[in-house]
Amino acid sequence: MLPAGSPPRLGAPFRTKSSANLRALPSATIDTCDSQGYSGLGPGQRIAEMRNNRWQFVVGALIILGVLTWLGVTGIRETQTYYLTIAELQAQERVPERLRVAGDVVPGSIRREQGRVQFRLQQTENHLEVVYVGSEPLPDTFVDGAQAIVTGSLGRDHVFQAHQVQAKCASKYEAVPPGPAARTPDASN
Repeated sequence: MLPAGSPPRLGAPFRTKSSANLRALPSATIDTCDSQGYSGLGPGQRIAEMRNNRWQFVVGALIILGVLTWLGVTGIRETQTYYLTIAELQAQERVPERLRVAGDVVPGSIRREQGRVQFRLQQTENHLEVVYVGSEPLPDTFVDGAQAIVTGSLGRDHVFQAHQVQAKCASKYEAVPPGPAARTPDASN
C-alpha cells in the first residue's frame, strides 16, 4: 500500500475511491477530479457524456454544412443570367428574373434624366425600351448607333430595367479598308 498523497506506481492496480466516500462528498466535487486525478464519474456516466459530446459535434457540423449549402444555392440563383434576343423576350409569357439582352441603340433615343438614362434598343424590326438605373457611369462608347448589351429585368410595363450597360462602337474597332495607304503624320516633322 502506498502512503496517502503519493502517485501510483507503474504496473500498480488502478484504485478508485469507494462508493461510500463518493456519497459523503458534496455534489459539486463529484464531477471534478480529486488531488490524485480520480474522477467521481462512473464508467456509465463517462460513456453517456462522450455520446452527448459526439451528438453536439454532429449537430454543429450539420448546421455548418446546411448554412454552406444554402449560401451556395442562393449565390448560384442570384448570378444566373439568361441571354435572350429582343424577339425572344417579347414572345416569352414567363420571363426569368435576370436577363441579358443585346441590340443597337436607336439614334436619337438616348434621354438623360435625373438619376436615370432612357433609350431604345433595336434588333431587326424589334424594339425594346430600356431604363438604366445603375450606379456606375455609362461607358464612353455608349452613343447613338452603338451596339449595347443590357443586364437587368423586364418590368410589368414591358420596359427593361437595366442595372448594367456594356457598349461598343462598331466603327471604332473595324479594320482599315484596303486601298491606298492612309497617310499618317510623320513624327520627324
